[in-house]
Amino acid sequence: YIALDMVKRRYCIGLIPTMSRGHVDVTERRLKPIYEALDSHNNKKAIQLADKLLKKQDLHCAKVLKSLALLRSGKDAESWALIQDTKGKRPLDDATLNAMSLYFKEARKPECIVEVFELAVKDNPTNEEYMTHLFMAYVRLNEYKKQQHVGLSLYKLVPKNPYYYWAVMSLVMQAQAAEDPQLAKKTLLPLAERMIEKHANESKMESEAELRLYVMVLRLQNKHETALQVLTGKLSEVWKHEHEKNRLEREILWTLKQWPELNQAAKKAMKQDPDDWSLYQLYLDSVFGMMAKQLHSSSTETTEDKENSSDLAVDSDVTAAWKFLGTLVAEEKSKTRAALRGPLLAQIELVSRSRVSGLNVYLKKVASPMEMLYDFYELFGDRACCYSDLEHYLRVLDDKEQSELLIRLAKQPALCNPDVQDEPIDVQQAVKVMQRHICSVQLARSLGLHLRLSVEDKKMVVGQMMEHFRNGVKYGEELLETEVRPNDAYALLAAHVVIDIASDTDDAAVYWDAIAILEEAYTLSPANSQIRLLLVRLYSILGIFDPCAKIFNAMEIRNIQLDTIGYYFLNYAPALGYFKTAQRLVKMTLAYFFVNKKDGPEYVTTAYKSGSFHKILEIVQFQQRVQRSISFPMTVYDVAAGELLIGGNCLEEVHDVLSNTMLWAVTQLFPNLVDNRDARALDTWDPLERRLSNQLVGLSFELDLQWLKVRSITFRLLYLVVSLLRLLSSPSASSQDSDLPTTGIPDGCKEMHLLSAELQAVVETLGGNSHLPAKFPVQGPPESRIIAYLDCGHAGIMVSLVSVAIALYQAAFVNWTAAESEPCQRVTEQTIPKVVSILEEQLQKCKASFYVGSGEKREFAGACLQSVVLMTETFVHMTIILAAFCQLLESKHSTKRQKKKGKTQAMLDVMESVKSAIAPLHTRSIEMMQEFKSELDQIRQDITADKLVSLRISS
Repeated sequence: YIALDMVKRRYCIGLIPTMSRGHVDVTERRLKPIYEALDSHNNKKAIQLADKLLKKQDLHCAKVLKSLALLRSGKDAESWALIQDTKGKRPLDDATLNAMSLYFKEARKPECIVEVFELAVKDNPTNEEYMTHLFMAYVRLNEYKKQQHVGLSLYKLVPKNPYYYWAVMSLVMQAQAAEDPQLAKKTLLPLAERMIEKHANESKMESEAELRLYVMVLRLQNKHETALQVLTGKLSEVWKHEHEKNRLEREILWTLKQWPELNQAAKKAMKQDPDDWSLYQLYLDSVFGMMAKQLHSSSTETTEDKENSSDLAVDSDVTAAWKFLGTLVAEEKSKTRAALRGPLLAQIELVSRSRVSGLNVYLKKVASPMEMLYDFYELFGDRACCYSDLEHYLRVLDDKEQSELLIRLAKQPALCNPDVQDEPIDVQQAVKVMQRHICSVQLARSLGLHLRLSVEDKKMVVGQMMEHFRNGVKYGEELLETEVRPNDAYALLAAHVVIDIASDTDDAAVYWDAIAILEEAYTLSPANSQIRLLLVRLYSILGIFDPCAKIFNAMEIRNIQLDTIGYYFLNYAPALGYFKTAQRLVKMTLAYFFVNKKDGPEYVTTAYKSGSFHKILEIVQFQQRVQRSISFPMTVYDVAAGELLIGGNCLEEVHDVLSNTMLWAVTQLFPNLVDNRDARALDTWDPLERRLSNQLVGLSFELDLQWLKVRSITFRLLYLVVSLLRLLSSPSASSQDSDLPTTGIPDGCKEMHLLSAELQAVVETLGGNSHLPAKFPVQGPPESRIIAYLDCGHAGIMVSLVSVAIALYQAAFVNWTAAESEPCQRVTEQTIPKVVSILEEQLQKCKASFYVGSGEKREFAGACLQSVVLMTETFVHMTIILAAFCQLLESKHSTKRQKKKGKTQAMLDVMESVKSAIAPLHTRSIEMMQEFKSELDQIRQDITADKLVSLRISS
């Protein structure tokens, strides 16, 4: 949109009216090369051309375009100084104002656009275009009240309907954003309604968008009956799209529970569109709604009913509904074209609802759920959607019906090996046979057939599935690489059965068999997202991420996908130690959130311009949901964690990383975070009781919230340790720490004490929860990193070291006087041995998890990498705190040496005592880190040796 706006304005540079047209043409001609250089991303050339032009003519627009080129070149300070100078001169020509708007959009300073056009409107209050730009500038800042004021001013200046309804929509947005619901309900929305009513009474309503806005305002006030009257009254003449109007009417009828009218409206629409599933849902809702109220056909008959044909009579019970749907089914079967699924599936839905509600007395005589499901399978089993259509209705079958359905499904023939067939088979027919058999296996699995098999029988099933998969390879050879192969489902089913075997035997090594199956399928069908995601999940469980990064690149995950399925990669990359890859992924995701925040308001302004008022609320709600996604703070913290691990070579660098204002800004989102992850992105054909439940999805989200809280507290503690050290070493340095909320050392120590207590409380609460699952299902979201964190002892080490930091800073604050420093000596002497003990225990525990099995079966356990990374983070955080301790003691030591000896000897004694207490941790931590590194180097050598042994030199 920005680019289009730029192009639109480029050759329409309307300067102030006092200038001659000849002068405009000359200016336009001189600016044109600069625009072209910017369009071609040649910023250096644009700067040169602008400088050349400015030497000849002092053009505001040229200065702004130079500022834009400087901004795109990364010279932010220089560009900002130039644009501010130009802005201070209050230019009024369109070209300059539009160029300034573009600059501030790219600089992510929409508030400056408001300032520019407020000045322009003040200087020229009758300029329609300036006021329009000002309105849109307020839209970008969500200044709804000011939008309303400008919209009404525009309408008074130029009485056009769009401006009037801009003001009305601004009132609606004020109501949606109001903190007080009563203000919206009693003042803002009624005012919006009265404004539209007044316009309608004066016969000024002209478009469908205006009427739609009227209906929306009424529905927001729960005035559904009035909204229905508007849709069916005289005003509805301006509504051009009848289909959409009828849909809204049905929605309102459902809300009002006017079941007879809804029943008739749904039946009429079903005649026109017999495959719209939403219509069948509304129709059945109306039937069961009338039955719940014990209504009868005679009591619901109206004049309208009599005027309509008999087939539009109200169906107020199951019997009438069954007959009506039966006529639709018969009509579909009689047609020469392929039958539609809607009518037959609606009959199954009717039987399912009746059985669940206990109202199946009549249907029990005329319809068997098992027979209906099998009939549907017979008709549509060769379509990929057949399983997803039927899976919801398997639960209504009793044990006997399930067994009978399994027997019938087992008789479905599979595709034979094409190389041994007597007669060649048509590709299209082969694909149908394959799909029908695949659907039968999927349904059988959902009925629990695979779960009841022994491990040996499951291995036989895997072999059969792979045989079917290979038999079907030939029929996908002509497809493009971007198309999914028809036999892919066999490989996925085989992989799922292997996952069952791994669960039964509690042997993660079995996952390699599933990976081998999926890799074979992936080679032949590289576009299948299910194969890709399941491979990522299995590789990650085994502690391998290199193939996952390649799959991420191949999938080309972009935009909203980074928020919905990006967690498959973002959760594992940093957790498994792929820090550089993780930094690339999280920064890409972070860029998406920034772009969404920057570009989102432009979609809203476009909706205002086009009159799509009903879309404005949707866009704003989508924007807010993306901005409140849990993935946003997660990526912010992962970036900081990665920078500490990869960089952070000195305390100054650590301070720069932790002083990022975004780290603290995202904490304000915590109470309102939402889960945008697609937790069910992986297909599953397991029975309902084995599937990922909503409770587990919610628990996964809650655990990730707690992980964010732990991250936030940890980074805040490290920040305070480093910042308070700077404050003690150089009080003037505290002025640079704008995010340090403390007014001195005592307040800083108090905050550290509160944060460490909060961290301890989080860990104790989660550690005492027995409801935490041992592991999440493979087809579900990845396990939260806080589960491994609870086992690593990181929190205990952090809390202990922070207690020492508090004692040290308090002692330093009182100049190390002997009496007041005694608690510091005591805390240090008691705590440091405890930290050493925890560290040694956790190191041994981490080392013990490196391998599984024994003897010849001993092999590296990739799943231990999460513990290795957390142990590494523990060492890094401990090193930062120890570095702060050393710097504090050294700086104070050198300072005090300059004092008189008699005055500082007691202080030096205290400091030496503290240094002696800390020394064992310093020495032992270095030894443990070296030992840890040696162990990891040995593992690398062992893995390399295993690879060399596995090599075979062919003759």
